[in-house]
Amino acid sequence: MLRNQQFKEWCNQLGLSPQTCEIVQQIRVSEPIRRVGGGGKNVCGRYPSQKMGRTIQFESHKVELPAIEEYESSIDVLEYYDQPLKLTLSYESKSGRRIVCSHVPDFFVMRQSSSGFEEWKSEARLKILAQSQPHRYCQSESGDWYSPPVDKCVEALGVYYRLRTDREINWTLHRNRQFLRSYLNQGYIVVDEVSTALKLTVADAPGITLTELIQEARDGSVDDIHALIATRQLYVDLEHELLAEPNHVHLFQDSHIAEAYAVVKPCFSTTTTRNLQILNVAVGMDLSWDGKSLTILQRGATQIVLRGESGLIQLSYDEFSRLVHQGSITGLTSLESSTKETAHWEHICRASPRDLEIANQRYRMIEHYLQGQSTSGGSVPERTIRYWKAKFRTAQETYG
Repeated sequence: MLRNQQFKEWCNQLGLSPQTCEIVQQIRVSEPIRRVGGGGKNVCGRYPSQKMGRTIQFESHKVELPAIEEYESSIDVLEYYDQPLKLTLSYESKSGRRIVCSHVPDFFVMRQSSSGFEEWKSEARLKILAQSQPHRYCQSESGDWYSPPVDKCVEALGVYYRLRTDREINWTLHRNRQFLRSYLNQGYIVVDEVSTALKLTVADAPGITLTELIQEARDGSVDDIHALIATRQLYVDLEHELLAEPNHVHLFQDSHIAEAYAVVKPCFSTTTTRNLQILNVAVGMDLSWDGKSLTILQRGATQIVLRGESGLIQLSYDEFSRLVHQGSITGLTSLESSTKETAHWEHICRASPRDLEIANQRYRMIEHYLQGQSTSGGSVPERTIRYWKAKFRTAQETYG
């Protein structure tokens, strides 16, 4: 949550009036206007928000709960509050009679560059309401819903009002969040030794499936893997891959590797990434570091001990992992593929996260050119685009 000075800077950045800033601050320090209750097929409850440090009410587990999970994980959302403020609406009924009523939006949401009230309802419910209250619930030609009387009510405050529906909910992501919630709520701990071994396996085999990782994990359990995914120490595209279907779930070090994988995967055979070196970090295994042979002597809770010509060397698991990723420590007994494809993957795996981020950004800029599409008005000079395209073509010829 924002500190007082950060809140003032945020208000200035958005150009909010002193009156609006005061209202927002009152929302931030006050309890919800009303307590929610279930009804019909709805199931209400409370969500323990780590972002807000408080419980957040939801009136529907099928609409509002997924909305809360979206706010909780979104970097764009700074703070959010349930049942924040009572608004007074005035509009015409279907028969033409003037109606004045109160309305409490589901949430007030403070975003990086905007803020406003958000009301969540099912698409089916909104269609029914639009029939009975056509001047309050309206649908645009593009299919978006809006409420003229509420828009008019909040206009003077300089904030938005959005009617949002279950059509916007990513149900794959929702199911994955439900699946991983217990690992976060219960504070599941993965010991450093197991964590490092699992991360090394994924680093050396980008795109390894969840099923394959479970089979290869010597010490780690399925719960250990899920905990690393839940805490974002291993990356999975949770928006499109369902954890309940492990054969179709692919794991990566981070999102940059995953994006690069999606770009180059069609060019490679299905076994390419499985041919990369996978270090066996079991006691007794031989390694090479800077041309010298080492043997794994001990794997403790926080350190790994190596024995070499000059004596014992103690490394933390983070230090060991970093040296392996850099290619400084390699295995003596592992089989390595020398194909162009594998060489390219090793190049990608050893790139820094920043290097991969830049490469992915450049690829997105030239992608439509590579597909034969033309564009104009871009922020990157044409000469630079031609240079990046040439490097891309060279890489295709070099690495397949």
